[in-house]
Amino acid sequence: MQVTDLDLASTDGGYQVSLVAVAPTLGYTDVNLSAVVYVQPPLDGIQDLILSYRPPSGLLVPQVIHLIPLKLDLPPVDWFRGVRVHVEPGLIGEPMPITLRSLVLDHPPVGDDTVMMSRAGLRDDTLVIDATYGGGCAPHHFQLAWDGLYLESHPPAVVFTLSHNANGDDCRMLINEQLEFDLSTVTSLDLSTVGRALVQAEGGITITVPLPAPPLVGS
Repeated sequence: MQVTDLDLASTDGGYQVSLVAVAPTLGYTDVNLSAVVYVQPPLDGIQDLILSYRPPSGLLVPQVIHLIPLKLDLPPVDWFRGVRVHVEPGLIGEPMPITLRSLVLDHPPVGDDTVMMSRAGLRDDTLVIDATYGGGCAPHHFQLAWDGLYLESHPPAVVFTLSHNANGDDCRMLINEQLEFDLSTVTSLDLSTVGRALVQAEGGITITVPLPAPPLVGS
C-alpha cells in the first residue's frame, strides 16, 4: 500500500487531510486513516497519521491498481505544523513515512541551524524544497513562515523563511531531503495575486520561485 496526492486544507473547525491510498491489487478492505493520540504534543508539531488496511486473502487476486480516496478531519490545536503518514507494514515492510508540513503565519523561527537549498518550486498549492543539512543522529525540525506582507514590486512578491532546528545533532552525515509545505493552510495568502516567492534559509541562500502571476489590467 502506498500514498499519493497528500493534501491539507484549512476548515472552520481545524484542518482536513486528504490522500489517495494506492493498493497494488483488488481485495484490500478496512482501509482507514487515523490520527495518533498524544500524551504530550510532538516537539516538531507534526501530527502522525496511520494508514491501516486488511490485505486480500488467498492467491487468486487480480493484479489491478486500486485507488482509494480518504479524508480525515483534525481539530484545531496551537502546535499543529503538518502531518506525517505512516503505512502499516505489509509483505515487504513499511514504506518511508510521507510528511506534508503547513505554512505558518508570522511565527518566530524554530531554530537557526544551517540548511542549504538547491532547488524550490510550486506543485499545485505545495511548495517543494530540495534541502541539504548535516546530521543523522537526531530528528530535525523545519518550518516555513510568512510574515503576512506583500512586497510592492512588479509582479507582487512574498517572502517565505525556512528555519531549521537540528536539536543538537552533531553528526556530520550530509542528508538530502525534499521538504513539502502546503501554502493553502494560510487562508490570507492569495496566490492568484502574487507573481513570485522569495524563499530564504539559514545559510544565506535565497531562491526565487515563480508563482501564478496576476492578469495585467489595461493595455
